[in-house]
Amino acid sequence: MQIDTKNMIINRAHRLGAFKLGNRSDRPIIACFMNCIEVEYILSNAKTLKSFPGYSIDRDVPKEISEARKRIWPLYKDTKEANPDESVRIVYPAKLICGKTVVKDEFPDWNQTLSQTRLVDFPILDDKSNSNVDNPPYHITSAPRHAENPINVMPSS
Repeated sequence: MQIDTKNMIINRAHRLGAFKLGNRSDRPIIACFMNCIEVEYILSNAKTLKSFPGYSIDRDVPKEISEARKRIWPLYKDTKEANPDESVRIVYPAKLICGKTVVKDEFPDWNQTLSQTRLVDFPILDDKSNSNVDNPPYHITSAPRHAENPINVMPSS
């Protein structure tokens, strides 16, 4: 891939799976980038990997979404064959669309789920209070978790 990586920041990168002696090249690599624009840039240029057989780039998605996409894949192929003139695609998280019609949606309440808060409240230590039982030495505040943008870079099998 001919991508300018001079200004890209990777928060974390590591291999997935167990090490197998003598077979180091087929373990997926996961990378977490600082900026989501960099992730989109890499994903938009992933098609240039066609000249390198055995490699692919994809987003790292939860197991539930991956399994749901596998379940609708046969329906995707059938819909694509039955509607050659229509645009048939699978959109995030796992929705099959033919033209402008939703054929199958594995997560119909996805947007409702996303509209709710997913932040977790963590206890944060606070030195302002004493260690009295009625007045514990901490208070609960909302500690936002920062969004990360992981993608998978894995050899295809």
